[in-house]
Amino acid sequence: MLPRPESPDTALERLQRENVELRARLREAEETLEAIRQGDVDAVVVGGAEGHQVYTLENADRPYRMLIEQMQEGAVTLNADGLVLYCNHRFTAMLGYSQERVVGGAFHRFVPGEDRATVDWLISSSAEAGGRGEFTLVREDGATLPVHLSFAVLASDGERILCGIVTDLTGQRERNRELAETNARLQAEIAERESAEARLRQVQKMEAVGQLTGGLAHDFNNLLMIIAGNLQLLEARLTDERLAPLIGHALSAADRGARLTGQLLAFSRRQDLQSRSVCINSLLPALAPLVRQAIGAGIAMEIIEGEALWHCCTDPNQLENALLNLAINARDAMPGGGSLRFETANVTVDADAAAILPDARPGRYVAVSVIDTGEGMPPDIVERALEPFFTTKEIGKGSGLGLSMIYGFVRQSGGHLTLESAPGKGTRVSLHLPWAEPPPAEEHAEDRVPSRQAASGTVLVVEDDADVRQLVVSLVAALGYSVLDAADGATALEMLDRHAAVDLVFSDVAMPGGMSGIDLAHQIRRRCPDTAILLTSGFTARAQVHDPALATTFPILNKPYRHEDLAEALQLALEQRPGLAPSPPSAVLIGETGERQPRVLLVEDELLVAMAVQEMFDELGYEVVGPVARLDEAIAAARSESLDAALLDISLAGTLSYPVADVLVARGVPFVFASGYGLPPDRNDYSGIPTLVKPYRISQLEQVLAGLIRKTASD
Repeated sequence: MLPRPESPDTALERLQRENVELRARLREAEETLEAIRQGDVDAVVVGGAEGHQVYTLENADRPYRMLIEQMQEGAVTLNADGLVLYCNHRFTAMLGYSQERVVGGAFHRFVPGEDRATVDWLISSSAEAGGRGEFTLVREDGATLPVHLSFAVLASDGERILCGIVTDLTGQRERNRELAETNARLQAEIAERESAEARLRQVQKMEAVGQLTGGLAHDFNNLLMIIAGNLQLLEARLTDERLAPLIGHALSAADRGARLTGQLLAFSRRQDLQSRSVCINSLLPALAPLVRQAIGAGIAMEIIEGEALWHCCTDPNQLENALLNLAINARDAMPGGGSLRFETANVTVDADAAAILPDARPGRYVAVSVIDTGEGMPPDIVERALEPFFTTKEIGKGSGLGLSMIYGFVRQSGGHLTLESAPGKGTRVSLHLPWAEPPPAEEHAEDRVPSRQAASGTVLVVEDDADVRQLVVSLVAALGYSVLDAADGATALEMLDRHAAVDLVFSDVAMPGGMSGIDLAHQIRRRCPDTAILLTSGFTARAQVHDPALATTFPILNKPYRHEDLAEALQLALEQRPGLAPSPPSAVLIGETGERQPRVLLVEDELLVAMAVQEMFDELGYEVVGPVARLDEAIAAARSESLDAALLDISLAGTLSYPVADVLVARGVPFVFASGYGLPPDRNDYSGIPTLVKPYRISQLEQVLAGLIRKTASD
């Protein structure tokens, strides 16, 4: 039987009751949820098909609590007054306190005074969006802990609750510090590398310019040789005395050109330095009058001498020229007057400093500085100031070789130069010269001047440096001795075998070829025990050297020496020798009437130079074989011609003339080199051969050839 249909009124009444019931249940659910949100209840009982289920607040937020407790960041909850309502274990571990001692206390307890303003600002400014910042916490043990705090705001019955995440920045700060240190090291290495590359480029540039200037000096010297040689020949044949001043002016101009090429050779470090142990403090007083005269009365000069100043190894004449040039440069930089100061000081350069200073090497130096109060130079000018021909002076007022010549001199002396300048702050140029042992104490000059009238005998000079040998031969001859000379020990022994009348051998200690002066003295004492021996050296401060094999002592004359030093040393050495008395000097005359003209081979590839030199030979009475310009022709002439001497240009169209020299040596023909580079040959076996530096005068040619012919005649 079907159920009886519900009447419309009944159905409406039922639906109304269900609606009220549902609304009541919904309201109850909303009230429960609100109570849960507000924390008014600790548990909720929910009925269902499976019975009642009890949900506590602890059960509901357990996953979140576990997450907060186990995370590696600190978590803290504060009220608006900064009171700690909650913190996790990580936060207490950061501080070193127990959780009970943290919760309920003021957050300010853990903040140092200098950071409390930052924390107050974070708490007060975290209104809705929250805030974040970095500050320091103080641990229980007193250590500080850098942290980052990020706040979020929760509203509770109108009260602001701040939930914060605290991050320990110690590791990050350490990594940042390591990165900063690494970056600083990298930047320093980059800067050091860039500085080293810049210094290398500067050194290479200066070396390249030095080679270039040396080549220019060579070519220029050839031109001067032609000009000066022909002028001298013309002067000798001049009949109109009114033309003599014109020739004199032209020769003076050639001499100025020669000095200019000398400056170029100084920059390229090819000049002949006579270095010795010098105390710069003793040089400055003698230089002061010259400087005062050069700079004028409008510039005040002061000399500040360093205390206990070391000796240094340098050529005193070149040093005085360098300081005078620097003083003149300073004067030109102070047209309105100013002050000029010379300072000396002892300087020790270590490896770190040497890596920074251009051209410097570690070691001890004596620094002499020239300081002015002039206009100064900007960095771009300072960078180029040492280059040859670079000048900021007006045309005609400077060659641009002053500083470059000083730079070359200092570098050749084994030192380095520093230049400091800035616009409006003046300039400081410091020459750092290598330390040297002090020389032996000098006696009074009046006690050391010997009687030159008593000088007699034959002296064999053994010196590998051609320029020094030529000078020593002249000095010894001026004392009244008959002089022979040799370029090395082997040649000296050969000459002793042929000349029994040699009374004294005067030899340099340091010589190439495997036989030093001491070795030579040893051989001479065994083979010629009656021959006196005097050694000379620029590398020792000793007055004598002992030969243990012969149980004897050889005197040493230290370079550089004065003429009086040489005279006394020679006389003492002769007086102390055993055996024969000195023999009287003898001479060989060249070019006298009735004698055969000596035949000289002339090897020169520059046609005009060859013509000028040939005219010189004719004027001196020599018969010239040549001139020969090609190497093969020169070798053939050296082999086949009857020769008394030869003059060889070192470079023939870029090819060295050493093969010609080899033939002449094999035949026993003496020869002399000619060079426009200002240096003797670079081959050790020819380093003792005389070298005429272009441009040379007819008197120089006459002197060196006379020495060669005289030596051959005596042999």
